[in-house]
Amino acid sequence: MSRALRISLVAAAVAVTAALAVPSAALAANGDGLTLTSPTPGATIAPGQVFTGKAVPPAAQPGDEIRLHAYPLSSPPGETCAPESVVGSSRVGADGSFAITMEKSVRDGFTIATVCTDAANVSPGLLTVDNPFTLTAPADGNTLHVDDATVSGVGSPGSTVIAVDGDGKPIGSAVVADDGTWTLTLTDVVQGPLNVTFTQGAKTIDADFVIAAETESTPLVDPAIAGGALALAVAAAGAVFLRRRSLSTSV
Repeated sequence: MSRALRISLVAAAVAVTAALAVPSAALAANGDGLTLTSPTPGATIAPGQVFTGKAVPPAAQPGDEIRLHAYPLSSPPGETCAPESVVGSSRVGADGSFAITMEKSVRDGFTIATVCTDAANVSPGLLTVDNPFTLTAPADGNTLHVDDATVSGVGSPGSTVIAVDGDGKPIGSAVVADDGTWTLTLTDVVQGPLNVTFTQGAKTIDADFVIAAETESTPLVDPAIAGGALALAVAAAGAVFLRRRSLSTSV
């Protein structure tokens, strides 16, 4: 895909409705020998989506690397097959077929995905990325400690996650990392049941936790060992006392 074509796509998306889907034929100008069968134009995708198709000469030879690139439509125009936009890769099969899994994520919204070889590239047109917004740890209903109330999840890269309690009071926030993960520490929480709503744009997660007292500090010496050492010390002190008393009596 040429730089000019990408700029045209951006302008078209702004000018028309959010349901715009560009026909793949318009994006396959540089795709001689490279065809894409799925996903279809306008599809909604997420990490784990598999892009399939055929790559034959002059686009690629069996065994050649084939890469999947993706970038948000709102990002500044740049090189179509730039290394920094790679979100997955694979090898062309003996029959020319390929299947590339989208392993990395880009932020929610309109996205241009392009399959690239060293000799050609082809795109399904505009796609919509819809990343899952979920809590990964701890599980709903688990116990958290006042001094270590940390939760984590996945979401849309670059988005802000806000946590509020049952009364609507903000108790934490975090920005989703480039890899789609986020970690958030709940603040100003007290012991007892706690309902938390996590929000990322229009997406929400409701979770219930139990807040417990502060985490107990780890003892410097194991109690069992400490108890045994104390008993030995007491016995030794008693032996010394008896020896001294015996010596003083015999004089």
